Amino acid sequence: MKKYAHERLYLEEELKTMKRGETREYPKVYLGKHERFPTRLAVYRMTHEEQTQQERRIKRRNQKKSGKIKQKSYDVSSISTYVTNFPTEVPVEEITGLYRYRWQIELVFKSWKTDMEVDYYRTMKLARWECHFYVELILLLLSMLVTYQLRIYLWEEKRIILSEQITMREVSKRIWKIWQARDALDWQEIINKLLKMLARIGRKNTKQPIPWPIEQ
Repeated sequence: MKKYAHERLYLEEELKTMKRGETREYPKVYLGKHERFPTRLAVYRMTHEEQTQQERRIKRRNQKKSGKIKQKSYDVSSISTYVTNFPTEVPVEEITGLYRYRWQIELVFKSWKTDMEVDYYRTMKLARWECHFYVELILLLLSMLVTYQLRIYLWEEKRIILSEQITMREVSKRIWKIWQARDALDWQEIINKLLKMLARIGRKNTKQPIPWPIEQ
């Protein structure tokens, strides 16, 4: 009886009844092959431009990885699915935007862990570890502030979209040198060299005209 207590959702069939740019909500969907976990599902059908970009990403992934991508990946390439535990008070139209912001947070943690290597510490006293950890937090904050300003500058001046992770990594390597030169004449020279280097190696692989929402 439990096996037939649920009705399977076929995204290919749902796709046929959705308009471009439409978001459809399924307030209670059960996931899992053996255990059924209730969750909230949002399905968004892409525009023609978004679908074209998605198909390019699928082809690029097929070229880089071994094996063959299933035809189903192409059949549902025009939809994005969001499995979430957001309460129903959050409108389904806002879920996509919230997940974009969530991804930006994930990138910060990835830079913190991978580039600044704060995922491992040798054995030490608690007080010493706390001092070291607070210094890492200050380094992260300064690197984030400088990264944001550099990305804004290169976008406004040269329409270059910088990668968050690459910019954060390169800034964190030079943050102490930038801090030491804050009142010196060579401060501008350090920043200019950093900008030239980021413009050369830090470009983000994207076709979007605006890299992030800028609050006025």
